[in-house]
Amino acid sequence: MTDNMEISYIRTFEEIEGIRPIWEHLQAKENFPKINADIDRYLSIIKTVREEIQPYILLVKQNDVVVGMLIGHIYRNPIKCNLGRKTIFKPYLKILSVVYGGILGNLSKDTCDLLMGELTTLLRNDELDAVYFNHLETDSFFYKYIRKKTNALCRSHFPKIEYHVAISAPQDTEYLLKCCSKNRRKHIRKYIKRLEKEYPGKVKLSVYTKEKEVDLAIETIANISSQTYQWAFGGGLVNDEKTRIIWHSAAKKGWLRVYILNVNNEPCAFRYALKYRRTYFGELIGYLPKWKDFNVGTVLFMKFIEQICHEPDVERIDFGFGGGYHKELGNSYCWPEASLYIYAPKVFPIMVNIIQSTTSAISISTEHLVNKLGVFNAVQKYRRKKVIQKNP
Repeated sequence: MTDNMEISYIRTFEEIEGIRPIWEHLQAKENFPKINADIDRYLSIIKTVREEIQPYILLVKQNDVVVGMLIGHIYRNPIKCNLGRKTIFKPYLKILSVVYGGILGNLSKDTCDLLMGELTTLLRNDELDAVYFNHLETDSFFYKYIRKKTNALCRSHFPKIEYHVAISAPQDTEYLLKCCSKNRRKHIRKYIKRLEKEYPGKVKLSVYTKEKEVDLAIETIANISSQTYQWAFGGGLVNDEKTRIIWHSAAKKGWLRVYILNVNNEPCAFRYALKYRRTYFGELIGYLPKWKDFNVGTVLFMKFIEQICHEPDVERIDFGFGGGYHKELGNSYCWPEASLYIYAPKVFPIMVNIIQSTTSAISISTEHLVNKLGVFNAVQKYRRKKVIQKNP
């Protein structure tokens, strides 16, 4: 215990409900709370796989007042050691996974010392094989603390830096277009006019937000998603019980926002998002390959923006990671994030760390070289084309 500070544990659903006011208070104090760390979002996901996952939350108290939280869950999961998209080693380890945005409250040095001391004890006592931190901001105190304080053999090296992108909610679509380059603005307007000219009166947007609409929305999106390149790479939306439970929970809370573009009476593109507090969180997008030449994804994006302009309480739109036309807008901003593992100080976890760090270094170096040669987009398109051909 340091300066009247101590750790307590939360491991059951009953205990979680008991700290609901504390949890909600700490998260509300964040500048932009992450929906992944919301108590109801956390519970809806955990309860769908409760046989496989154990809730695990650490509370940091000072003078009996909770000043910090670490929100996670324990489960057995594979750690993929990939060279590019090829998995060469996939060991299963018992992992404490800290949810995205799941470190709340006062992150002083004393708080970090207490949290990391507790996590280190769990790793040494055979209770865990690894701790996974999901996308920490690389300029945050906690990220730098982990990189500096953790034993070099026991922390992951060469984490991939990914840029998280968001835009301020625009006043209207014209305002957003003015933030684009002249060439980008010209092309966006051309896509919209071309589609509406080709299918006059048959370009329509469907919006699903209510619980009674969930099953239809999932069925429609799953049909589109199953034909995308994301699906071929193992992504996309699966129409199963887990998805339905999570979506119904989101709809009950008023978070669900599903936008589907219909052209000539055919659903051809979708955008699934969650409205949480003052932010729209983009969850999933996709379109039917047969409509690619009409740029239906761009058309849907602009119609999506039109809808958001009618909601004055929204301050920003969070697109997540990676590239994309909508992330090149003039009023976008981004920040670097990276995920980290801390491994138990034992032979097998350390061996996994060495292999995973080595493959990560090779993959990052290769990607950097491809980017430097200016052929990254061409390589990506080729990969997508080949995987779709294999999975028609």
